[in-house]
Amino acid sequence: MKNLLITGHRGLLGSACVRHFSGRYNIITIDGRITGRDELREFFRKTQPDYVIHCAAKVGGINANKENPVGFLVENLSLQNIVMMVAADFGVSKFINVGTSCLYPDNSPIPVKERSLMHGPFNPDVEAYATAKLAGYQLCKAIYLQYGLNFMTVCPCNLYGPGDNYGQNAHVIPSLIRKMVMAKNSLCPMMVWGNGTEVREFLYADDCAAAIEVVMDGWPSPDLINIGTGISTTIRELVDTMKEVHGHVHVTWNHGIKRGIKEKTFDITQISRLGWKPKVGLKEGLTKAFDDFINGTPRL
Repeated sequence: MKNLLITGHRGLLGSACVRHFSGRYNIITIDGRITGRDELREFFRKTQPDYVIHCAAKVGGINANKENPVGFLVENLSLQNIVMMVAADFGVSKFINVGTSCLYPDNSPIPVKERSLMHGPFNPDVEAYATAKLAGYQLCKAIYLQYGLNFMTVCPCNLYGPGDNYGQNAHVIPSLIRKMVMAKNSLCPMMVWGNGTEVREFLYADDCAAAIEVVMDGWPSPDLINIGTGISTTIRELVDTMKEVHGHVHVTWNHGIKRGIKEKTFDITQISRLGWKPKVGLKEGLTKAFDDFINGTPRL
């Protein structure tokens, strides 16, 4: 059985990968933060991972990125450089680097194809984070070209599901779940930023983990590959579906607050050609996510 290291195993995608790959691989995880190359080299020497899925990252919503661009740039650059170079030094044969939809320019044609990468500027609200993740993609590609190791970068759309971060700097779905539960419990209106016409694409995290396995097995290329549903959902449609799941809540819209780019939906032709498609629909996934927040131990 191959040894598979999953970094960030307590996070949303990392925990989904642990669930998905357990039983088929010997799962290796790291307790605590990755702080230095020498420390990680010793960990690799002891555990001898064959493959790595690098999920660990400093992540957050738009407000968090705007408030701490230095942290999002420096911490992600440092973390991915350490993990990738140690993995390369030890000759890891398959390495999955998890990218971000922020890699694509605001003006990318919809649905966004992989070839849109670097064809325009980043969204200014997430520029620091996107710059760090672009550097990670380029480092994977350089390692592939120079050392012949199969280092790949996947680009998931907006993920959600059990193990998400529901705090003040959460992404759209966990943030709305927290707001909706609090509003229903307090019998108060729920305020949503924007006007509801913004379009996004949402993928259940366990479906993304399954897609990563397909990429590991069938995508021997350093080129970026999208992972998504290809389904466009407006924020208003999302909120309406959430109300179907959790019950009626009065919603007010704050039209004065900008919520990132107008539309972001992926072209998923490449991953579909590998035989993958998502299994969990939005309503089913939201039901599981609400249950995780209400009955689990949510990260706040």
